[in-house]
Amino acid sequence: TGPGVPKERSQTTKTHILSTKGLTGLDLAGKLHGDIQKGFLHAEIIEAQELAQFNDYSSAKEKGKIRMEGKDYVLKDKDVVLIKWK
Repeated sequence: TGPGVPKERSQTTKTHILSTKGLTGLDLAGKLHGDIQKGFLHAEIIEAQELAQFNDYSSAKEKGKIRMEGKDYVLKDKDVVLIKWK
């Protein structure tokens, strides 16, 4: 959302992004931006509850709790996703 974006559009975007039923990492990248989808390398995944046990994302990564998944990974509820793209 940004200045001048109607509230209805903002809510629709959030709903589409957060609706993960059958959504793959590549699909999520496309919902964010077409360029991100085109340059998709991989998705870094951790469950939200597991991430909450750490101070930050980098701490979880240092402990090896973040896993890398490809474009065909089907997202699950409560996944925290960091998309790496070129």
